[in-house]
Amino acid sequence: MLGPCLRATLEHMEALAKAENIRLVSEYKSTQRDFFDPNMTTVILRNLLQNAIKFPPSQTQISLDVKVQENFLIIQVKDEGIGINQEELSKLFALNAKSKIGTQQEQGSGLGLILCKDYSEAQGGSTSAESELGKGSTFTVCLPQELEEDSRRRGTS
Repeated sequence: MLGPCLRATLEHMEALAKAENIRLVSEYKSTQRDFFDPNMTTVILRNLLQNAIKFPPSQTQISLDVKVQENFLIIQVKDEGIGINQEELSKLFALNAKSKIGTQQEQGSGLGLILCKDYSEAQGGSTSAESELGKGSTFTVCLPQELEEDSRRRGTS
C-alpha cells in the first residue's frame, strides 16, 4: 500500500520543509491496495519532495497529490518555486543536465530526477515535468496499477 510508504516519506521530509519555512501538504488517505515496488517508489517520492523543497522561497507550499486514474496511480508534486525555463526542462531527465543551486544554497547532483525516471520506467510507468518561470513546477509520476490477481500469479502480493 502507498499509505505507509507515503506517510514515512512525508514525516522524513517535513523537517527539511520546516527548516526552510515551507508547508508540505498531502491529503492522500487511501487504504486501497497498490501494487508497486515500495523501495523504488520511496526513492521517487523522496527525490521529488527534496527537489521541491530546494527551490521555493519561504512561506510557500508544496503539495503532494495522489490519485488513481483508470489503472494508473498518479503522483504529483507541485511547488511554488522559481520554475524551470523550457530549454532546461527539455534536458531535465538527461545525464548531462546541470543541477541548480537551491534557495538556501543547497547543491544537487542532478541524479535524483534521473533515478525517478528510471525507477518509474522500471515499474512500467513514466515521469514528466511541467514548469513556468517564477510560478513553480509540477512533477508527475504515473505508475500502472496491477490487479490483485495479476500480482498473486507473480507471487508478489
